[in-house]
Amino acid sequence: MWGFGWVAWRKLAAGERLRGPWRGAARDTEGLKRFILITNFDITVRELATNLAPLTVGWLLGPAAAGLLALTQRATSLLAQPTVLLSQASYAVLAAQVARGDLKALRHTVWRSAGLALAVALPIVLVLAFAGNRLLVTLGGASFEGGTVLLILIAGARAAGLASAPLASGLTALGLPGRSMTIGLVTSLVLYPLLPAMLWAFGTDGAGWHALLQNGVAIVALAVLFRRDAKADPA
Repeated sequence: MWGFGWVAWRKLAAGERLRGPWRGAARDTEGLKRFILITNFDITVRELATNLAPLTVGWLLGPAAAGLLALTQRATSLLAQPTVLLSQASYAVLAAQVARGDLKALRHTVWRSAGLALAVALPIVLVLAFAGNRLLVTLGGASFEGGTVLLILIAGARAAGLASAPLASGLTALGLPGRSMTIGLVTSLVLYPLLPAMLWAFGTDGAGWHALLQNGVAIVALAVLFRRDAKADPA
């Protein structure tokens, strides 16, 4: 990554020294430190949510149930990894549009990116719905047969997370990373007490329903906030 960064630096900042005037950016740019802290805290909270679920399932239902959840998460990683990449890749484009004051282009890019993400994710969810049981047996063995419902629920949650990535990036580009952080706190921590109740009601599948609830609430909240904030002047 440092190698790629050096190549990108030479293209984006041709003629500038790596150790140069830019090192005073945090001092000269008001709010930059707060921006960095909030965005990193937001990422930390989102990572926390994915680790809390297996720990809770293992605690309440035992290691076999936790193993099944971990296997479904691995099987749906095809939908999880692009979420991070899409967030990182889209932010630079969206930030440039905000810097130009072109909020119309920002709205178009964000909504189209979210729509494309869903269009790509839904066929994958359908494939997992039809071939999920065979996939679980192939990955984990015959003891994991019958976890198709959990796999579909986790895949649906991942799909919602993939579509919400451009919305979160859009809010961050508008200088409002606190919006995304607040939604992350609500979905990851405030909704967490519902997980034991759902596990009690639905068994292992309750973890899937809980993940779907978390990401469903997140994408709706992000969409509402972005629609409102993208009409105003950038922060």
